[in-house]
Amino acid sequence: MNERTTDNSRPLCVDLDGTLVATDTMWESLLLVARTHPFQLMASPFWLVRGRAFFKRQLALRTVPDPEVLPYRDELVLYLRGQKETGRRLILA
Repeated sequence: MNERTTDNSRPLCVDLDGTLVATDTMWESLLLVARTHPFQLMASPFWLVRGRAFFKRQLALRTVPDPEVLPYRDELVLYLRGQKETGRRLILA
């Protein structure tokens, strides 16, 4: 093995949407708001006009997807667990 694959001193940064989770958590949140707060969903076009960050913040204020039911990429989860066991620091970005 080369130095690059054995160096655990550097943290491993992992993207959430589309990488660790097979979907975008913004869409997961939007569906959850539709189920739990359907009338508030009517305001979503107005949130979106104010920008994606504002839109995501409004969704986050109303609901948080259950991490237990998100569609994780199993192979990546196994790899990350192995990296964690070797002492490598993981950062979810």
